[in-house]
Amino acid sequence: MNRIGFVPVVLFAMFSVVACSRGGAGAPETTTSTTQSTEQSTTTTIPSVQEGEVVSRRALGWGDCFDMRRETSEGEEDTTTTLLVRFDCALPHESQVFGVVDHPAGPESTYPGARELLRFARAECAERFEPFVGHDFPTSRFDLDVLVPSEAEWNGGDRRIVCHLFDVDGKRTVGSAAGAGR
Repeated sequence: MNRIGFVPVVLFAMFSVVACSRGGAGAPETTTSTTQSTEQSTTTTIPSVQEGEVVSRRALGWGDCFDMRRETSEGEEDTTTTLLVRFDCALPHESQVFGVVDHPAGPESTYPGARELLRFARAECAERFEPFVGHDFPTSRFDLDVLVPSEAEWNGGDRRIVCHLFDVDGKRTVGSAAGAGR
């Protein structure tokens, strides 16, 4: 069912439940509404950091929903830090992890450079997109991005790449994109 046709059906169903649930004279007024949907939605609501958990890139796993929040501390020199805040997918969020890849380079290999690491990561993540979402990447409602180790993390042996998706219009998503088919 397309989205335009879905709204009138839902509204009709809501009004039908309200109309049918009203009893005769003297009966208590009750309204019951049950909606079961596995469909994802978007919103502009932003949950607080306290509703989630600040985590590292390495702590994000397959299926996790999260935001990248920028925090500026004022002082002699203003600094901006990006926090990864993991949320329950039922809360509005910017991104969802759909894959985790370990770069095949050995522990003693030199840092390949940001450009090469991003090229490798995007190619690997693109292969994992359709199996997760259930829709081909080029025509999906979602775009993909990657979180890769910094040069210092790489030199410390970190090879973990996190593949994540987000709504192409920049809207927050409620629910999981797994199997969304769009």
